[in-house]
Amino acid sequence: MLREHGEHDEAEQLRGSTLASALSAARAPTETDEAITTRFETVLATETERVANAAVLAELLAPMIAQKLAQNTPAPLAPAPTVSTAAPAITPVLRPPRPRAASIADFIDEMIAQENPADTPGRGAQRRAS
Repeated sequence: MLREHGEHDEAEQLRGSTLASALSAARAPTETDEAITTRFETVLATETERVANAAVLAELLAPMIAQKLAQNTPAPLAPAPTVSTAAPAITPVLRPPRPRAASIADFIDEMIAQENPADTPGRGAQRRAS
């Protein structure tokens, strides 16, 4: 995450201190330095890709979420009528229904539906993973 935010010095400092001690604690007595390094680099590459994918997804979803929230904000209620000396008529105040909170899964499904063209006959539905 630090590297994704451009904080490379802090990332290296964390890698040299906390991460190094965690690696030595997780090391099996039979593992060589080369095996540990290879395993660590593999995990680091996988996690770096996951963080990058999450950052891109967040950049894509943020405008969509902001737009949905802007569309779902309720209109302000009308001001209450002034009180008269005559017997007040009781009228119920009708409030607009509260919008159902959309989940992240709904946004992702909507995004995938907009991205994929309609399936052609004979071609099964295919999903792509990044």
